[in-house]
Amino acid sequence: MFNALKYTKSLEENGFEREQAEILVRMFMQMIEFNMVSKSDLERFRNTDFQSLRSDFEHFKTEVYHRFDKLEENLDHKINRLSLQLTVKLGVMLAISMGLISTLITLKL
Repeated sequence: MFNALKYTKSLEENGFEREQAEILVRMFMQMIEFNMVSKSDLERFRNTDFQSLRSDFEHFKTEVYHRFDKLEENLDHKINRLSLQLTVKLGVMLAISMGLISTLITLKL
């Protein structure tokens, strides 16, 4: 348990004025009270129906999976399109190379 008098005296012994020490201890006690859970708070929490929260979570999870599926499909489509573009470019480069080689062979003969 928090002993306010003990901490007030300790603060005074370490250079705080009495009024400053009391204010600091009072503020600290208010913070402790604010952060403490009462028995009724705990009982209310125990009796809370988490079904709504579970339902919301399941909906969120389904939505996330759906979005990932769409992203995966989009990525697959882009990869396939890029693969096709690279194949066409490679084919064009090969055709140009063959034309150049053919031209060079014809010029040398």
